[in-house]
Amino acid sequence: MKQRIDFIDLTKGIGILMVVAVHINDPDKPIGNSDLMRMLLSFTMPLFYLLSGMFFSKYAGLGNFTLRKVNKLLVPFGFFLMISYLFYCAGWLLRGHSDIILEELRKSVTHPEYLYFNTPVWFFVSLFEVSLLYYLVFMICDKLKMSDKGKKIAVAIICFIIGIVGYELGFIGVNLPLWIDTSLTALPFYYTGYFLNTETKLFVPNKWDRYIPVFLLILLVVLYFTADKKEMIINVYHRDYVSFYISGMSGILFMILLSKLIKKTPLVSYFGRNCGIILGTHWVVLWVLRRHLFFITNDILEYLAYFILVVIVSVPLIKICLKYFPRFVGEKDLFKLESKL
Repeated sequence: MKQRIDFIDLTKGIGILMVVAVHINDPDKPIGNSDLMRMLLSFTMPLFYLLSGMFFSKYAGLGNFTLRKVNKLLVPFGFFLMISYLFYCAGWLLRGHSDIILEELRKSVTHPEYLYFNTPVWFFVSLFEVSLLYYLVFMICDKLKMSDKGKKIAVAIICFIIGIVGYELGFIGVNLPLWIDTSLTALPFYYTGYFLNTETKLFVPNKWDRYIPVFLLILLVVLYFTADKKEMIINVYHRDYVSFYISGMSGILFMILLSKLIKKTPLVSYFGRNCGIILGTHWVVLWVLRRHLFFITNDILEYLAYFILVVIVSVPLIKICLKYFPRFVGEKDLFKLESKL
């Protein structure tokens, strides 16, 4: 069990560092147009949907399940969004640009899907929606009068149908409020996480582990030829849905197997255990850095400076959040749960 937890934490840690790397990215610079960035963008956010699906449980019913997700996802969403907004306002006031506050508020009202003050926290809301949607699909299929195998197949079919519907909504330019269209598209990744954890031995030591290097090479080749940028926040994609899901699954499996091979790296695993805090804080850290490191003219040095400094600053930020705001970052429950499961 210890090994399995460390291995999953490492996967999350690598994943959140990839999120930071992607958000440092400037598409107008060579790094932003590289094959590496194209490949990262194809599976970074789907990775977290899948890892979340691994831990799906019915708990004590829909009410208990929903309240748990409110504590873990919606509370951190509101907390990080509010803190980042106050931080931005303080910065603009200190610089004598109070007029910008109203302008940014106007942008946030007219285009709420972008969350200008802290864009990455959109994922908290989307993951909340995906979790509830999967719960409903799971419970509906569980009540069908068919064999257990039939129920499992029904869950898989429904999840992928919903995912394709969400993808097609983005393809024809239909955007639903609160990233619901993105959540529909992401449902197959969440389902796949649950499937891999309950129906395979991928997450525990097994005889196939000796072939991990071979699998990594195959997955890397598949990812290279199918990957394209995924703009999941606005549910916009640039290839067909077959390539979309193949590239996403290939990249995710690559990261999972790589983590299984490495097993544990203390700092990265620590980030994995607290990836929600990094997700909620790194955008503001980057906002500050971009206003103080403008003197770096070399693109690669600038990119590395941003990345390294975000990593360094994240350590004390995690400690502060865990010590003073545990109920607001999902570490403890803000709203009380039922005592029984």
